[in-house]
Amino acid sequence: MIETKVDLHPDIPGVVNVKVRLLNRSTQHRTYPAIELALSDRNGRLSASYLFTQIVSRNRRPRKKVPPGGDVIVVVNLAQPEDNAVGFEARIVSS
Repeated sequence: MIETKVDLHPDIPGVVNVKVRLLNRSTQHRTYPAIELALSDRNGRLSASYLFTQIVSRNRRPRKKVPPGGDVIVVVNLAQPEDNAVGFEARIVSS
């Protein structure tokens, strides 16, 4: 994971748009990893956690593998995340 970005969805009120940029540094094709998003309150306490284990394309089909040297962006839309969430952390939990 080389970058994460969080914004309000430009078209849907109450939805948070999370973009996670992944880079495959290996010489092999790799499956998309599971990604965990953790939301925290203003005191740094965990308020919610989401685990995404299967990354799918826009047409709901499982994504192909990330090619060697491939740089891809995974987009997650969170509908109505916790009201007290002000921070987030994204991490890879498997590969």
